[in-house]
Amino acid sequence: MDNDGKLNASINDSFATIAHIVRGRRTIKLLGNVEQPHWFSPDIVEQFDAIVKQAITDAGLAPFHFDRKSDGLAEPWRAYVLWHDICRQLAGDFSQIFRDIKPGNRIPALLSACGAVVIVNWIPETESTINDPAKRETVNREHLLAVGAFVQNLLLLVEAAGCTTYWSSGGQLGSSAFFERAAISPNEQITAAVYIGYPDPQTEPLERLSGGQHARRAPAQRWSREIVWA
Repeated sequence: MDNDGKLNASINDSFATIAHIVRGRRTIKLLGNVEQPHWFSPDIVEQFDAIVKQAITDAGLAPFHFDRKSDGLAEPWRAYVLWHDICRQLAGDFSQIFRDIKPGNRIPALLSACGAVVIVNWIPETESTINDPAKRETVNREHLLAVGAFVQNLLLLVEAAGCTTYWSSGGQLGSSAFFERAAISPNEQITAAVYIGYPDPQTEPLERLSGGQHARRAPAQRWSREIVWA
């Protein structure tokens, strides 16, 4: 009985911890000044760079169905990190590298405030790897779902460490110009550019924008139901 009690307590504690992180996660866009970017102290960089590295490793335990068989790796995802000093350089060079910049593009401002950006790509199957179109569509759908699980793992892990996160579709960071500059294979496609804000009192004056979808979420009863088998 005591062992059962301890087991139940452990389960409850684990569930409560994960539920707390899931419920508390919010999209936060930190916007800095390209001309005067925010620089983190060496102590903060050392601590949270290590956390991001570990989070990427642990996020890689996400489930996937099919062996991608690319470069000897089974995983359908690839992750690339831009640390905060590289982000500041990219923010300054942004207008020189990219020509299709629309007014109000926030990527340079995001790059001027974040602690790191993790580019998460996936590698689609092509006709050369799976000839049957229907099978190829099925496998690619599975690959994308797996990569989404990787990204969610990453968001929750760094959120648990006190970081802010913003899952962006990538914009110019998913372009061929960026891929070429970053030595990323053109066979890959971007799934997410995850901007990670490091906890730092000095970032409080920075502009913060919350995600627009949280207030639109419906109760679970609206989009889920229990099946009754007649």
